[in-house]
Amino acid sequence: MSVKCSANHHLRATVEDQVAEGDRVAHRVTLQGTHRGDLFGIPPTGKRMTIGGISISRFAGGKLVEHWGINDDLSLLQQIGIIPAPAQPERKPNGPPAIREAIRDRSLSAERNKALIRRLIDAFWNEGQAAVFGEVFAPDYVDHNPAPGQTPDREGFRQLAAAFRAALPDMHSTVDDLMAEGDQVAWRYTLRATHLGPLLGIPATGKHVTLTGISIDRFAGGQIVERWSQLDTLGLMRQLGVIPTQGQRGE
Repeated sequence: MSVKCSANHHLRATVEDQVAEGDRVAHRVTLQGTHRGDLFGIPPTGKRMTIGGISISRFAGGKLVEHWGINDDLSLLQQIGIIPAPAQPERKPNGPPAIREAIRDRSLSAERNKALIRRLIDAFWNEGQAAVFGEVFAPDYVDHNPAPGQTPDREGFRQLAAAFRAALPDMHSTVDDLMAEGDQVAWRYTLRATHLGPLLGIPATGKHVTLTGISIDRFAGGQIVERWSQLDTLGLMRQLGVIPTQGQRGE
């Protein structure tokens, strides 16, 4: 799908995957375009950009009535030169093992997979039960949207989780939406916490933050083997005062 907008000439959106249940559809997209107009108050740079996004839409009467979406705006700002891009780790992910693809079963219990996501949120993130991590994530887990500086494997995500828990020790997450189709689960969440330690290179500010995210996980053998996720990192940085809000820009 190709559309025009003032900021990006011929912005192209490609739907990479969809998960549907009931009246809701989650879709993962790749956006590509050239920065030729004002964007977030930033004048045109002429640079090409490619970012990912995940959205959840609710339908009624054959029409879209609600929409939640998060794009990788932090990566966008890095690609057009507004924010420095950190060095990426040399380690690259292996694709999901061929054996997992060969036995891929889309008839797996959607309810069981959703229960595992709830266990991950309640027991691991909210209660700090570290053992749950190894139960839920497969040894050959692949993270398709790793955070800056994070290796895209299970150990990389374990280290990221530890950094978040140290920086946001009072964190509490709630699942706002949870849907499943076949071997995939899409879920939307809200995390609330106090910034009491270094996070993504930002020293502790003592500020209270509210962070939203959307993930799509694929399961095999009762564990998560792949994840695509978008976290409102840009919103987090604005709340911490690292990046001004649009209304503050230029002050």
